[in-house]
Amino acid sequence: MQDTYIILIDNNLRLRKINENDYDIALSWYQDMEVLKGTAGVGREEPYDKATVKNMYEYLIRIGECYIIEVLEKASWIPIGDVTLSKETMPIVIGNKSYWNKGIGKRVVKTLIKRAKQLGYKKLNLQEIYFDNERSLRLFKSCGFKQIGTTKYGVLLELDLI
Repeated sequence: MQDTYIILIDNNLRLRKINENDYDIALSWYQDMEVLKGTAGVGREEPYDKATVKNMYEYLIRIGECYIIEVLEKASWIPIGDVTLSKETMPIVIGNKSYWNKGIGKRVVKTLIKRAKQLGYKKLNLQEIYFDNERSLRLFKSCGFKQIGTTKYGVLLELDLI
């Protein structure tokens, strides 16, 4: 499904198609329980190991376009997180916490909304966003996603692209 290798968001932020070399980089993000809290499910008490990261990315690549989020620092692109665009979900993780609360997530999501329109998507659905993941809820709602339901642990969001 993936045919775009790099999506330049601006001069200092880009999305780069994920590759197997990125699994080790991402492992540190998914071993940080504060980062993992909003993405891994309610009650998860153990960080991801390398096999879990690999399986997660292989699944995300099968269902959509999976990218590493990179920022330009001192003439080098530094990986700081990941994001996937698919019709069913748009998981995003800013794994490097020093980049939290800088508007990066919003710029990434808005860019992928444009990409979804280019691909002819009619809507984007988000799988369960946990109730206690207020940062993700604020992010997606600020980008126009509307709540369409709830689950035991969170909310379902949708964005109409027509």
